[in-house]
Amino acid sequence: MSEKLRIPAEGFKGLDILQGLQPDGLQELISALIRVPLSFDREKFFSAVQQEVKLIALTDLQILLRTVFSLHVTYSYSNRKLDTFLDDVIKALKENDEFGKQFSKTDWTKFRSILEKLFSIDSLLCLSKAVDIVSEHSRIFTGSRVLTDIRPVFGSNESQISALFVSHNLKLEYFENGEERELFVALDDEDIESLIETLQRSQKKAKAIKAIVTVDKLPYIDN
Repeated sequence: MSEKLRIPAEGFKGLDILQGLQPDGLQELISALIRVPLSFDREKFFSAVQQEVKLIALTDLQILLRTVFSLHVTYSYSNRKLDTFLDDVIKALKENDEFGKQFSKTDWTKFRSILEKLFSIDSLLCLSKAVDIVSEHSRIFTGSRVLTDIRPVFGSNESQISALFVSHNLKLEYFENGEERELFVALDDEDIESLIETLQRSQKKAKAIKAIVTVDKLPYIDN
């Protein structure tokens, strides 16, 4: 027996906004989701969609996009068949005591048809599966910074500086077990050069792979 689908409060609000969309607004949203280039950066992707959609209020659109993306990721992670997943979504809407009344007059056949259209968008399905694959890693990189300063070296006379040297401290930010974490690594100038060379080699490999993707005409998911 599959686990009961849990929809967060914002998800109910987003689905309520979805059921209230006018046909032209819905079509504009779907067209934008199809046209906008894929990106792992969710905010970048959302911003691009927002530039394309003019018939939905910005606040509603932001909630709606977060809801649609979250549902796609949940669907990808659940390993359910689409029909079963949509059944679970509708069941969750009907049975929720706090938000269910918002859907008391919903035309469920029509609403299911809208959900099917959203889940037929290949770009969103591809992106959600990619996010699912990336999230399988134990640690996900989120940011970095290098702190560089000059350190004094004292000799036998502690009141007099004998020499100076440049030190670097690499700060790595990453996501692990649902939490943001940090790691600090001390580097010298040779370490910096080695790190740059390693990253440049990775860039060259990525360009080679992207060239193959272009030849095969497969969509590339930008970071």
